[in-house]
Amino acid sequence: MQLQQATGQPAAALPGQSMQDIARGDDKVTGEQQQTLQQNIAGSLHPSESLALNTLQALARADSSTALVAAPGSGKSVTLNYLIQKILADSPNADIWVISAKNDSFCGLREKERVIVFDG
Repeated sequence: MQLQQATGQPAAALPGQSMQDIARGDDKVTGEQQQTLQQNIAGSLHPSESLALNTLQALARADSSTALVAAPGSGKSVTLNYLIQKILADSPNADIWVISAKNDSFCGLREKERVIVFDG
């Protein structure tokens, strides 16, 4: 809120962005696109996509906490579900907790009481 008051920008906006830029809707990542990424691992990815996928896979294998912060509609939920699936595939007994602003299932973690909903 203080950032918004000081800059006159919405809290989630970068300099030069409007609310229409943030919430336009045509830039959202879908589960279908995630499926496409998983099917195209064989080498047909653009080098930047391959780098991003390798980074996500490294995060999934890291023994650490990870914060995922981005603009609305940028693919945080799809990315988080991908990471959870990779972690559980590698380590079925992994101790995974999610702190989120929404009460999604997160690959069944909500049903295991492993999701903490943060309500600002």
